[in-house]
Amino acid sequence: MENLQKTFQHFSENLDIRFTNEVYTTEDSVRYTFFQSLTSIMNLSLEEIILEFPHPVIKRAEIDMLIPPKEG
Repeated sequence: MENLQKTFQHFSENLDIRFTNEVYTTEDSVRYTFFQSLTSIMNLSLEEIILEFPHPVIKRAEIDMLIPPKEG
């Protein structure tokens, strides 16, 4: 849980930098900023993250990012 809080803190700081510097920011920019925070703070490798995963219930819908649970 502590790493998740650190991830959100890192994400918040990075977004603040973007907004303070008036960097053009879209939904994708926010998503990728979160992705960068997640991989660096949580020490996740790229193969542990699934992007655009098909939603299990809603037809033709996708989940932006899925991190499947690890064994054990």
